[in-house]
Amino acid sequence: MKGYKFAEKAYQKSKKLGLVLYSVDASILMGKALARLQKLDESFYIILQGERVLKTIEHLSQHELRQREASLAVVKGYVFFYKGDGDNALKYVEQSLILREELGNKKEIIESLSYIGNIYTFYKGDLDLGLKSAERCKALIEEVNVKSVRFPLAMNLVNFGNIYSQKGVHDHALKYYKDFLSICEELNDNEYMTVALGNISAIYLEQGEIEQFLDTSKKVLKVQEKLGNPWYISIAFCNLIQILVEIGDIPQAKSYLEQFQRFNSQINNDYANASYHFCLALVLKTSTRTHNRAKSEELLKQIIEDKISSQLNLSAIIHLCDLFLIELRITNDLEILDEIQPYIDQLLEFAEKNQSYPLLCETYLLQARIALLTFDIKKTRRFLIQAHQIAKRHDLRRLAEIILNEHEELIDKLDTWKRLKKIKAPISERIELSQLNNQIKRIVHKGLSVSTQISEETVTVHKDKKVCIVCKGEVLGFSYICKCNAIYCENCARALSDLENVCWVCNTPIDSSKPVKSFFLDEDKTKYKTSGKKLKKSEN
Repeated sequence: MKGYKFAEKAYQKSKKLGLVLYSVDASILMGKALARLQKLDESFYIILQGERVLKTIEHLSQHELRQREASLAVVKGYVFFYKGDGDNALKYVEQSLILREELGNKKEIIESLSYIGNIYTFYKGDLDLGLKSAERCKALIEEVNVKSVRFPLAMNLVNFGNIYSQKGVHDHALKYYKDFLSICEELNDNEYMTVALGNISAIYLEQGEIEQFLDTSKKVLKVQEKLGNPWYISIAFCNLIQILVEIGDIPQAKSYLEQFQRFNSQINNDYANASYHFCLALVLKTSTRTHNRAKSEELLKQIIEDKISSQLNLSAIIHLCDLFLIELRITNDLEILDEIQPYIDQLLEFAEKNQSYPLLCETYLLQARIALLTFDIKKTRRFLIQAHQIAKRHDLRRLAEIILNEHEELIDKLDTWKRLKKIKAPISERIELSQLNNQIKRIVHKGLSVSTQISEETVTVHKDKKVCIVCKGEVLGFSYICKCNAIYCENCARALSDLENVCWVCNTPIDSSKPVKSFFLDEDKTKYKTSGKKLKKSEN
């Protein structure tokens, strides 16, 4: 508030003295302060007013003109970010970046890049572009006087933290969040200190420290309510309600939902509104009443359609898939799996695009369990193989161990699955044996998404990018290229040749000197062709 008051005084003084350009500068400062105070419509009005005044100034150099246009565009982007409009936020901040790059002002370029990275990560879900902006921002910060860009530096640190958190590299994320907190404390910025604490507590939640997460989240909510930022208040409510639902404390979750409803009814903010309806869907989803679960499904579908935030969108898809599985357990109708698939496809696109490898591993574990429901052991084992290869490729040791245990458990239970298939066991019994409910809970808890299956019908053959179709990593050095042009890195090719020994696209044997191994429960097994070339090596 002090910042706004000083900017307003400067604005009134410059108008009185006829210093029109300075009045534009004061408008920019007022707009930023109002956006920070979440008085978004007032901020936007002042910025539009500043743009109109700027156009009336004669004999203004192109450098001075472009500099103000860029600053006005940044504040517009800032306003749209908090309004929940990621498209317009990116449009205006990228516009500011183009202008600032023409002028060569590194400090201002740093500001634009820090905002762009945040928009790509939070709204677009594009972690690669978010990381690219963050890395470039970091390089420029190192070239200038760091003390003069402390706030953009803090914003860029939280960008790094968010990116690595979503990628599942939590030790990196925690380091960046703690550095972010240190700068916020140095700047005495209470609002962003609570943001930092919330992010740090989320990492602790990943480590199973639920009570610490709850205590910190409640403190964060109280502070944010005093500060009055709808965006951060919504995040605080969401964090609390999600974990309370997860641990089964529905009465307390409903209590916070009622508080959230009262807060949401008093403001006009797209992100807050979407967050409230997401939380309402979570609580309705826990009901045993069919009409409540139907309402939850309706709300989640609307959130997915609106695409207000990539993180809300992903979370809504995960919970919607869980609702479908609840319905499947009740109805025994396997056609429900067809309804799940389009949503899984959306998550696959996000997961692969952003190369979130822990997410992909959890994904294929989920898909392996879903395949068991139709007694498709071949697909189940392929998903497990793929998850394990991804974990090995990216040194995810704990996940690799979990996946190996899953594979061994599947083999141990093959006789049980044969029996269930023979007696046509109900879906509820299959779900229990597959431990599908536990897998969904783990994905919900970790905020991970799911992805689609790799099969003969849906596999993507990477011909130009030289990406292994199993581990999704770039193929370097030796590779195996099938006659159908499917590409495998050496490690995956050798792993497959020791297991089923067929190409996942065309079923051609990978190594003709080894037998083909089928994964079926039926006695009548499909026979693969025995012709084919031995495992070959080719340099990229």
